[in-house]
Amino acid sequence: MAEWPGFYQPPQVPQIILDALAAPRQPRQENPKQFSPTWLDPVRESLFRSDVYRHPWAKDFASKFGEAPNLNDPLYDYRGAWQAGAMPIARTKLEDVPQRKPTASELAFFQARPEISGMAVKDNAVVLNPQSRLTATELAAVLANERSRVLMRSGRSQRPPFDLTPAQQEAFSTYGSPQDMRETVAARVLSGDPSAGNITEQQRAWVEEHLGPFMTPQWHWPSTNPVTGQWLKAPLHPTRNLEETIGQWPMRFGTFPVVPHRGQ
Repeated sequence: MAEWPGFYQPPQVPQIILDALAAPRQPRQENPKQFSPTWLDPVRESLFRSDVYRHPWAKDFASKFGEAPNLNDPLYDYRGAWQAGAMPIARTKLEDVPQRKPTASELAFFQARPEISGMAVKDNAVVLNPQSRLTATELAAVLANERSRVLMRSGRSQRPPFDLTPAQQEAFSTYGSPQDMRETVAARVLSGDPSAGNITEQQRAWVEEHLGPFMTPQWHWPSTNPVTGQWLKAPLHPTRNLEETIGQWPMRFGTFPVVPHRGQ
Protein backbone atom coordinates (compact mmCIF):
# COMPACT_ATOMS: atom_id res chain seq x y z
CA MET A 1 0.00 0.00 0.00
CA ALA A 2 1.33 3.41 -0.97
CA GLU A 3 2.15 5.90 1.75
CA TRP A 4 1.46 9.62 1.98
CA PRO A 5 4.28 11.79 0.59
CA GLY A 6 6.50 13.20 3.29
CA PHE A 7 5.49 16.80 2.52
CA TYR A 8 1.78 16.15 2.91
CA GLN A 9 -0.14 15.11 5.99
CA PRO A 10 -3.50 13.37 5.62
CA PRO A 11 -6.49 15.36 6.90
CA GLN A 12 -7.59 14.73 10.45
CA VAL A 13 -11.25 13.87 10.00
CA PRO A 14 -13.14 14.40 13.28
CA GLN A 15 -13.70 11.14 15.15
CA ILE A 16 -17.42 11.84 15.41
CA ILE A 17 -17.61 11.60 11.60
CA LEU A 18 -15.60 8.37 11.45
CA ASP A 19 -17.79 6.80 14.14
CA ALA A 20 -20.96 7.85 12.36
CA LEU A 21 -19.79 6.39 9.05
CA ALA A 22 -18.82 3.11 10.69
CA ALA A 23 -22.12 2.73 12.55
CA PRO A 24 -24.94 0.72 10.96
CA ARG A 25 -27.38 2.92 9.09
CA GLN A 26 -30.64 3.44 10.93
CA PRO A 27 -33.95 3.51 9.06
CA ARG A 28 -35.44 6.96 8.76
CA GLN A 29 -37.87 7.72 11.58
CA GLU A 30 -40.89 9.46 10.13
CA ASN A 31 -42.51 12.23 12.10
CA PRO A 32 -45.41 10.62 13.98
CA LYS A 33 -47.59 13.65 13.25
CA GLN A 34 -46.72 13.61 9.55
CA PHE A 35 -45.37 16.94 8.39
CA SER A 36 -47.26 17.88 5.23
CA PRO A 37 -47.11 21.43 3.79
CA THR A 38 -50.46 23.17 3.35
CA TRP A 39 -51.63 24.30 -0.07
CA LEU A 40 -54.06 27.20 -0.47
CA ASP A 41 -56.34 28.22 -3.32
CA PRO A 42 -55.40 31.48 -5.08
CA VAL A 43 -57.80 33.63 -3.05
CA ARG A 44 -56.61 32.31 0.31
CA GLU A 45 -53.00 32.41 -0.87
CA SER A 46 -53.40 36.13 -1.52
CA LEU A 47 -54.93 36.67 1.92
CA PHE A 48 -52.18 34.60 3.53
CA ARG A 49 -49.39 36.63 1.94
CA SER A 50 -51.09 39.91 2.75
CA ASP A 51 -51.57 38.98 6.42
CA VAL A 52 -48.07 37.61 6.93
CA TYR A 53 -46.19 40.36 5.12
CA ARG A 54 -48.07 43.01 7.15
CA HIS A 55 -47.24 41.25 10.43
CA PRO A 56 -44.54 42.88 12.62
CA TRP A 57 -42.56 39.62 12.37
CA ALA A 58 -42.13 40.03 8.61
CA LYS A 59 -41.18 43.69 9.03
CA ASP A 60 -38.60 42.83 11.68
CA PHE A 61 -37.26 40.02 9.49
CA ALA A 62 -36.83 42.35 6.51
CA SER A 63 -35.18 44.96 8.71
CA LYS A 64 -32.71 42.43 10.09
CA PHE A 65 -31.88 40.45 6.94
CA GLY A 66 -32.59 42.97 4.19
CA GLU A 67 -35.17 40.81 2.44
CA ALA A 68 -38.67 39.44 2.95
CA PRO A 69 -39.02 36.03 4.64
CA ASN A 70 -39.27 32.98 2.39
CA LEU A 71 -42.85 31.77 2.87
CA ASN A 72 -42.04 28.70 0.74
CA ASP A 73 -39.42 27.48 3.22
CA PRO A 74 -39.51 23.65 2.98
CA LEU A 75 -38.74 23.34 6.69
CA TYR A 76 -41.81 25.20 7.98
CA ASP A 77 -45.50 25.21 7.02
CA TYR A 78 -46.31 28.93 7.26
CA ARG A 79 -49.59 28.42 5.43
CA GLY A 80 -50.73 25.75 7.88
CA ALA A 81 -49.93 28.03 10.81
CA TRP A 82 -51.80 30.95 9.22
CA GLN A 83 -54.82 28.81 8.37
CA ALA A 84 -55.03 27.70 12.02
CA GLY A 85 -54.82 31.31 13.22
CA ALA A 86 -51.40 30.69 14.78
CA MET A 87 -49.32 33.74 13.92
CA PRO A 88 -45.91 34.31 15.53
CA ILE A 89 -45.71 35.80 19.00
CA ALA A 90 -42.88 37.81 20.53
CA ARG A 91 -41.44 36.30 23.69
CA THR A 92 -38.39 37.02 25.78
CA LYS A 93 -36.10 34.35 27.18
CA LEU A 94 -37.08 35.65 30.60
CA GLU A 95 -40.59 34.35 29.94
CA ASP A 96 -39.19 30.81 29.62
CA VAL A 97 -38.96 30.75 33.41
CA PRO A 98 -42.28 29.15 34.39
CA GLN A 99 -44.91 30.76 36.56
CA ARG A 100 -47.22 28.41 38.46
CA LYS A 101 -49.96 28.52 41.06
CA PRO A 102 -48.77 28.54 44.69
CA THR A 103 -49.00 25.35 46.73
CA ALA A 104 -50.86 25.17 50.03
CA SER A 105 -47.68 25.87 52.01
CA GLU A 106 -46.81 28.80 49.76
CA LEU A 107 -50.32 30.22 50.19
CA ALA A 108 -49.86 29.98 53.94
CA PHE A 109 -46.57 31.86 53.61
CA PHE A 110 -48.25 34.63 51.60
CA GLN A 111 -51.01 34.88 54.20
CA ALA A 112 -48.39 35.30 56.91
CA ARG A 113 -46.39 37.75 54.78
CA PRO A 114 -48.95 39.73 52.72
CA GLU A 115 -46.37 42.39 51.86
CA ILE A 116 -44.56 39.84 49.64
CA SER A 117 -46.08 39.89 46.17
CA GLY A 118 -44.12 37.04 44.63
CA MET A 119 -41.12 34.79 45.02
CA ALA A 120 -38.79 32.42 43.19
CA VAL A 121 -39.29 28.94 44.62
CA LYS A 122 -37.12 25.84 44.92
CA ASP A 123 -38.30 24.21 41.68
CA ASN A 124 -37.02 27.23 39.73
CA ALA A 125 -40.49 28.59 39.07
CA VAL A 126 -42.14 31.81 40.18
CA VAL A 127 -45.32 32.14 42.22
CA LEU A 128 -47.30 35.33 42.81
CA ASN A 129 -49.35 36.21 45.86
CA PRO A 130 -53.00 35.85 44.74
CA GLN A 131 -54.04 38.36 47.43
CA SER A 132 -51.67 41.04 46.15
CA ARG A 133 -53.26 44.41 45.45
CA LEU A 134 -50.60 45.53 42.99
CA THR A 135 -51.61 46.73 39.54
CA ALA A 136 -51.01 44.56 36.47
CA THR A 137 -47.96 46.66 35.59
CA GLU A 138 -46.53 46.28 39.08
CA LEU A 139 -47.14 42.52 39.08
CA ALA A 140 -45.36 42.27 35.72
CA ALA A 141 -42.35 43.97 37.32
CA VAL A 142 -42.48 41.51 40.25
CA LEU A 143 -42.63 38.62 37.78
CA ALA A 144 -39.60 39.92 35.87
CA ASN A 145 -37.78 40.45 39.17
CA GLU A 146 -38.34 36.90 40.42
CA ARG A 147 -37.71 35.28 37.05
CA SER A 148 -34.33 36.96 36.83
CA ARG A 149 -33.51 35.60 40.29
CA VAL A 150 -34.26 32.10 38.96
CA LEU A 151 -31.93 32.70 36.01
CA MET A 152 -29.06 33.65 38.29
CA ARG A 153 -29.72 30.99 40.91
CA SER A 154 -30.09 28.16 38.38
CA GLY A 155 -26.92 29.04 36.47
CA ARG A 156 -28.65 30.10 33.25
CA SER A 157 -27.11 33.51 33.83
CA GLN A 158 -23.92 34.46 35.61
CA ARG A 159 -24.20 35.48 39.24
CA PRO A 160 -23.33 39.12 39.89
CA PRO A 161 -19.91 39.88 41.43
CA PHE A 162 -20.44 43.63 41.80
CA ASP A 163 -20.08 45.56 45.05
CA LEU A 164 -23.05 46.78 47.07
CA THR A 165 -23.29 50.30 48.39
CA PRO A 166 -23.53 50.75 52.19
CA ALA A 167 -27.18 51.79 51.76
CA GLN A 168 -27.97 48.61 49.80
CA GLN A 169 -26.20 46.44 52.37
CA GLU A 170 -28.37 47.95 55.07
CA ALA A 171 -31.61 47.79 53.09
CA PHE A 172 -31.16 44.11 52.12
CA SER A 173 -29.39 42.85 55.22
CA THR A 174 -32.20 40.36 55.94
CA TYR A 175 -32.17 38.86 52.44
CA GLY A 176 -29.57 36.18 53.12
CA SER A 177 -25.95 35.95 52.05
CA PRO A 178 -24.07 38.77 50.32
CA GLN A 179 -24.59 36.88 47.05
CA ASP A 180 -28.34 36.75 47.69
CA MET A 181 -28.28 40.50 48.27
CA ARG A 182 -26.38 41.13 45.02
CA GLU A 183 -28.87 39.04 43.08
CA THR A 184 -31.76 40.90 44.71
CA VAL A 185 -30.27 44.21 43.61
CA ALA A 186 -29.57 42.92 40.08
CA ALA A 187 -33.14 41.64 39.73
CA ARG A 188 -34.59 44.95 40.88
CA VAL A 189 -32.36 46.92 38.55
CA LEU A 190 -33.58 44.77 35.66
CA SER A 191 -37.26 45.19 36.52
CA GLY A 192 -36.90 48.91 37.20
CA ASP A 193 -37.79 48.59 40.88
CA PRO A 194 -36.72 51.83 42.62
CA SER A 195 -36.13 49.93 45.87
CA ALA A 196 -32.75 48.91 44.38
CA GLY A 197 -31.61 52.32 45.59
CA ASN A 198 -28.96 54.45 43.96
CA ILE A 199 -27.31 51.93 41.66
CA THR A 200 -23.68 52.19 40.67
CA GLU A 201 -22.34 52.23 37.13
CA GLN A 202 -20.78 48.82 37.77
CA GLN A 203 -24.18 47.40 38.73
CA ARG A 204 -25.96 48.98 35.76
CA ALA A 205 -23.35 47.72 33.29
CA TRP A 206 -23.42 44.18 34.69
CA VAL A 207 -27.21 43.95 34.50
CA GLU A 208 -27.26 45.37 30.97
CA GLU A 209 -24.64 42.88 29.76
CA HIS A 210 -25.75 39.70 31.51
CA LEU A 211 -29.49 40.05 32.12
CA GLY A 212 -30.45 42.53 29.41
CA PRO A 213 -30.38 39.93 26.58
CA PHE A 214 -33.04 37.91 28.41
CA MET A 215 -35.38 40.88 28.00
CA THR A 216 -34.98 41.12 24.20
CA PRO A 217 -38.17 39.88 22.49
CA GLN A 218 -37.79 37.13 19.89
CA TRP A 219 -40.45 35.93 17.46
CA HIS A 220 -41.70 32.36 17.81
CA TRP A 221 -43.85 30.40 15.38
CA PRO A 222 -45.65 27.38 16.90
CA SER A 223 -44.16 23.92 16.40
CA THR A 224 -47.50 22.20 15.88
CA ASN A 225 -50.85 23.13 14.38
CA PRO A 226 -53.12 24.02 17.34
CA VAL A 227 -56.16 22.69 15.45
CA THR A 228 -54.98 19.41 13.90
CA GLY A 229 -51.91 18.63 16.02
CA GLN A 230 -49.78 18.17 12.90
CA TRP A 231 -46.18 19.30 12.96
CA LEU A 232 -45.57 22.66 11.33
CA LYS A 233 -41.81 22.10 11.41
CA ALA A 234 -40.32 19.56 9.03
CA PRO A 235 -38.50 16.63 10.67
CA LEU A 236 -34.73 16.89 10.55
CA HIS A 237 -32.42 13.89 10.14
CA PRO A 238 -28.87 15.03 10.93
CA THR A 239 -27.24 11.65 10.14
CA ARG A 240 -28.98 11.16 6.77
CA ASN A 241 -26.79 11.48 3.64
CA LEU A 242 -23.72 11.81 5.82
CA GLU A 243 -21.41 10.74 2.99
CA GLU A 244 -22.73 13.63 0.88
CA THR A 245 -22.32 16.07 3.76
CA ILE A 246 -18.79 15.12 4.79
CA GLY A 247 -17.31 17.35 2.10
CA GLN A 248 -18.78 20.35 3.93
CA TRP A 249 -16.95 19.63 7.16
CA PRO A 250 -13.96 21.86 6.30
CA MET A 251 -16.28 24.82 6.87
CA ARG A 252 -16.53 23.81 10.50
CA PHE A 253 -13.24 22.07 11.28
CA GLY A 254 -10.67 23.91 9.18
CA THR A 255 -9.70 24.43 5.55
CA PHE A 256 -8.44 20.98 4.60
CA PRO A 257 -10.15 19.08 1.77
CA VAL A 258 -11.74 15.80 2.82
CA VAL A 259 -9.97 13.51 0.35
CA PRO A 260 -9.97 9.76 1.04
CA HIS A 261 -6.56 8.08 0.80
CA ARG A 262 -6.67 5.55 -2.01
CA GLY A 263 -3.60 3.40 -1.36
CA GLN A 264 -2.46 0.69 -3.76
